[in-house]
Amino acid sequence: MGGNDTTRNSMTGGVYALNKFPKEFDKLRANHDLIPNMVSEIIRWQTPLAHMRRTTLEDTEVAGVKIPKGDKVLMWYVSGNRDETVIENPNELIIDRPRARQHLSFGFGIHRCIGNRVGEMQLRVLWEEILKRFKRVEVVGDPTYLRSNFIRGITDLPVVVIGSQRPSSALSTDAGFNLVNGIRTAASPQAKGMGVMTLLNDEIQCAREVTKTSTYRMQTFRSPDFGCLGH
Repeated sequence: MGGNDTTRNSMTGGVYALNKFPKEFDKLRANHDLIPNMVSEIIRWQTPLAHMRRTTLEDTEVAGVKIPKGDKVLMWYVSGNRDETVIENPNELIIDRPRARQHLSFGFGIHRCIGNRVGEMQLRVLWEEILKRFKRVEVVGDPTYLRSNFIRGITDLPVVVIGSQRPSSALSTDAGFNLVNGIRTAASPQAKGMGVMTLLNDEIQCAREVTKTSTYRMQTFRSPDFGCLGH
């Protein structure tokens, strides 16, 4: 299923990266036109799929190493995306980096990911909508990483959404939740007494506080407009 782990983990990776490099977050808030370029830079920085395996079709030699026909070869995209001989300051997220789309996360040549434009569009729309509604998404704890040498994913990332830019009737000013597997979230300890937003794949679930305890009434919306935040 194309675009599942890759797009989802780039979502979480982008939130984490912008918190690691807060000046880039400031740059983004000042200029939303940087979103498309930032999306490519996030995909490079996160590299959601670390490698892919190929089979050599003939005897060849790479960097002085002979590789016989039929051998299995791992292409480490995450290494190529950190190649300091090609990319300046490769370990940093720079959202206005020149030629940001020239990365290896989608593969190359005949094996290039055919869904790459869809993944970029999903991430672009996500950040457009986040910036319309919130001033900042603040990471409030360490990420938990997926135990895998293939998928570079974050399974849990506690965040607080700060300063809704929607009218005062919006769900809440500050909402605490966890980003789990990129787009599934659950209430974090910081969320007590706040509205809590839960994203579950293509569903948007919004919790409204019923009492002053942690009891919530759940409402589910299938609209990509995140309509629950304005009701």
